[in-house]
Amino acid sequence: MENDAGLQDVLHDAADYRVRHVSCGSERVCVITFASLTDTHDLDQPGFGEEFLKQHGIDAVHVIIRTNVWYFFDDFDIALERIRAVARRYDRVLTYGSSMGGYAAIRFAETLGADVAVAISPQYSVSKRIAPFEIRWRHLTPDNSPVHEEPEHGSAKVAPIVFYDPQDLDARHFRLVAAHYPRTVGVAMPHAGHPAGGMLAETHLLSRAILDIVDGPFDSRALAQELRARRRQSGHYLLTVARRIGPAHMRWKSALAQAAVAAKREAVYLIYDGVLREKLGDAAACEAQLLEAARVLPNHPAPLRALASFEIRRGGAEAAVRYARQLCAIDPQPHYQRMLMCALALTGQTGEAREIAAALGSGFLLRASLSGAAFLVPTRALRRWWARDYTIKIEFDMLDEWRWRKNERQRFLHA
Repeated sequence: MENDAGLQDVLHDAADYRVRHVSCGSERVCVITFASLTDTHDLDQPGFGEEFLKQHGIDAVHVIIRTNVWYFFDDFDIALERIRAVARRYDRVLTYGSSMGGYAAIRFAETLGADVAVAISPQYSVSKRIAPFEIRWRHLTPDNSPVHEEPEHGSAKVAPIVFYDPQDLDARHFRLVAAHYPRTVGVAMPHAGHPAGGMLAETHLLSRAILDIVDGPFDSRALAQELRARRRQSGHYLLTVARRIGPAHMRWKSALAQAAVAAKREAVYLIYDGVLREKLGDAAACEAQLLEAARVLPNHPAPLRALASFEIRRGGAEAAVRYARQLCAIDPQPHYQRMLMCALALTGQTGEAREIAAALGSGFLLRASLSGAAFLVPTRALRRWWARDYTIKIEFDMLDEWRWRKNERQRFLHA
């Protein structure tokens, strides 16, 4: 298939991933990109960094996914061999990705003949044996997942360039990467959060960094200094600092959250600012920010989940059902099904709520059986039982990083 950007060729098409080669007519350099965690279960989407690479005439191979299994696909060895066959045509090969995609960029770089792996906030591994501190994606990596059988990996040939927040759990992954890949270059980005690419993009340094890495020379120290000078331009940076300030300074947190929204009207900034405003007693302002988030990012789980939770808290059960149904239509994962179950119970639609509880399995059935009589009692009692996981305290703690970081410091960060 040919278009104004060049030639596109599907190298491998599987049920859960697709590999596309996009040629702009040069055999000088090829960038192999790996998708990060996805909420979109559709393979007909752009690859990671595809538009940017096309604009600059850089050939690329894009690995696009619709399931988040850290690239442990049954036939992935076949896909890697097909990518490598294409990569051999080029004078130079790089890999590129963020978070889970950054993991893949490092993990498969030598296999694909790449000399540099550009990784933004990567994991070295999510294996419980290799990285027992990594708990952020445990719900995606059950005990029977092959990720836990992964061996340690490393290379003396590949030079990973890792962008990471030294005050984040990602710092421990960076140390593992550096220990197994002796040519590693680290770019520390304090309070960049996860992933750090948001701060790079909002300070207008991501493009420069990638082009410098592709064309050379890349000066990691100069980039870090420029990043520090521009950091207040980044809503991502401001939001991360807000989330990391302790609860004794709620007004500071609020001021930083509002500054993040002013810097860029991203849905995640609006959601955090809204929930923080509700925590401070202004539910109307919270609703306005959540609705704006839904306009900024329509048909996406994040604002829909926040709106459903908000309506459960304030007793808007019908609206909660509407948002939860939209949420489950996009992504019917158990957490969202449970939210729909709660909303239905609050409206008195107990039959459907019971059906969802049964479908969710033993853990949810236990809760349903313990509250069996509650399906027949007034809504006030239902709210006390079913809605207790959506209180403003729990909602805020889920979005705010301070309590989580406090627990992590005690468990892992000083290990």
